[in-house]
Amino acid sequence: MRLDESTIDLIRQCYNKKHFIFFSADSLKVVFQTQILVVRENSLILANTIPPEYIADVMKADTFVLQIQMIQFIAKSISSDGANIVFPLEELKNVEDSRGAKRFLFDNDEEVVVEVLNPMDDETLIKKNVIDISSTGISIRSKIDSKLYTPGILFKNMKVIIDGKIYNKCNGRVVYKRLFLDKLGQSYYQVGLRFE
Repeated sequence: MRLDESTIDLIRQCYNKKHFIFFSADSLKVVFQTQILVVRENSLILANTIPPEYIADVMKADTFVLQIQMIQFIAKSISSDGANIVFPLEELKNVEDSRGAKRFLFDNDEEVVVEVLNPMDDETLIKKNVIDISSTGISIRSKIDSKLYTPGILFKNMKVIIDGKIYNKCNGRVVYKRLFLDKLGQSYYQVGLRFE
């Protein structure tokens, strides 16, 4: 399967800006945050951020997924260069593109957070780091799981704050929640909200 020019540009942008992306295997319910170390013509070299206790389960998988913003690259096999993951760009099983609106990822030195009152009690202030944002939604990071992140829950009057200044005020409805391990092996939940 040949990748189109806009997809190749997205890969190069994530590599150049050192943005985090996600790697997963169909045998696990957790995803792994990683980075592109090298872009080759037919493959990507990814930082191996898989903790040792998950490696055996990853190797049992039949399908591997690399998510770069809203594009999922699905492959039947991966390999290793001895230290890192080699993800093939040739013979991909599928490329699923759900780009409805361009997503903006933030550099590691930018402080981007969401502040909102807890919809369960309307008085506790919740402050969460933003992973990415688009014109249609936002995803945030949480250290703990909570009923707050059940799909369908509405967060009213969210404030998106970038480097201490309010960027936007909006409502957002939870559409998904998934567990991921960051590059240091710390577990977090990524919570996706659609703007309303």
